[in-house]
Amino acid sequence: MAYVINKSDGSILLSLQDGLLDTSTSIGLLGRNYTGYGEIQNENFIFLLENFANVNPPARPIRGQTWFNTTDNILNVYTGELWIPVGAATPAETPPAEVIGSFWLKTTTKQIFVFTEEGWELVGPQGVEGFEKTRAEAAILTDINDVDHAVILFYVNGIVEAIASSTSFTINATNSVSGFLNLLKGINVSSLSRIQGELVGNSASSTKLKTARTINTVSFDGTANIVVTANTNFPLIRGDYLLGSNFDGSNQITWAVDASPDNIIGKVVSRDSSGSFSAQEITAAAFNGTLVGNVNATSGTSLFSRIVSPLIEGQTFTGNSASATRLNPGRSINGVTFDGTSNITITAAAETLTGNTIKSTVINSNLQTLGTLVDLLVNDAGIEIGNGNKLKLSTVGSQPKITGDNSIELSVSSGPSIKIVQPTEAQQQGGPLAPAILGNDTTINIGGPTKKFDKVYA
Repeated sequence: MAYVINKSDGSILLSLQDGLLDTSTSIGLLGRNYTGYGEIQNENFIFLLENFANVNPPARPIRGQTWFNTTDNILNVYTGELWIPVGAATPAETPPAEVIGSFWLKTTTKQIFVFTEEGWELVGPQGVEGFEKTRAEAAILTDINDVDHAVILFYVNGIVEAIASSTSFTINATNSVSGFLNLLKGINVSSLSRIQGELVGNSASSTKLKTARTINTVSFDGTANIVVTANTNFPLIRGDYLLGSNFDGSNQITWAVDASPDNIIGKVVSRDSSGSFSAQEITAAAFNGTLVGNVNATSGTSLFSRIVSPLIEGQTFTGNSASATRLNPGRSINGVTFDGTSNITITAAAETLTGNTIKSTVINSNLQTLGTLVDLLVNDAGIEIGNGNKLKLSTVGSQPKITGDNSIELSVSSGPSIKIVQPTEAQQQGGPLAPAILGNDTTINIGGPTKKFDKVYA
């Protein structure tokens, strides 16, 4: 006869046939007259006693079954769909299964959440993901006398911005807090921070009044000192050409006469220590005394009986002067500009020269033609004729000498010529490598029937 196995709520789990072992759950269910039931029955008791302790949850669980997770050492219960910790929070970066009353330890911020009908609610501590510690935290600070004091530290992104204390003391260097040293009873703000906004109540000191007030009509907000003077009903107003401000008795002021040379109608002009003064234009019936400085006469006629000056510059003067330092405009003499300010040298063509002497310092000349030359004295440097292959006339000691760069050629008009050539040219003409006297054809004779040479050595 089969067993009908019911669950706690009265619902039927299964029908267990005689002599069979059912393994549809985490424990073995024995049918009537099952052989060898003792081991299975005892193991079932052990599984229940240890809550199926294992690194993995039991297979084929049913709702309400427990499992001891040997990895986390946490007892879990099966909801029919998933396992949830019993009396412990589920550690995870993201929310676990949403079961009312379950706890979640958010590992990124180390905060505990509980799941309610409204969703996940923060239990504590306060914090902001992505930032350092941001919350109020109870702590103990030791003073310089090694006495402990209970305080509350207010953290924002890992920095203590304020400390609340029930006593006043000086923090010991062994547990120093950046921005704090001497704590007063109450809330102390870091010296590295400040309070912004309006405070209600009294303060021991202030750097500025929110609303500036006037003292004897002088504005005062506490940021700077003021001087209070006697109040006057009517201020003293400065007049024209005075330098300074109106006077109302609040400050010391200085008035001065504006005596600068600005061209303003009715303006006062003052003299300096030497008795001089400045003005744009002076109109007078007469001027007596010495006039020093420049006189600009742009119109009208000025009459002077005599003008004495080391230099007169201008455009045009009429009349005669005894002398002048410069001609305007300058003139040219033989093509050389001359205005009288410096000496000049006049050149002349050779054909205009007279006499029989050329200055010894004349070395070069651009003369193209020269008439009859009666006498020519040549110094040791000689003179050069032509360009390119030049002919040079010079003297060596007392001996006259004619020298050519490469050769010397003697010829008559439309006739043969004789050349004195260098060795290289003599060799080119078929002779030996030595200087030679050559004719340009075979019709040249040495001497004649009546003009003979005495001896020829060769």
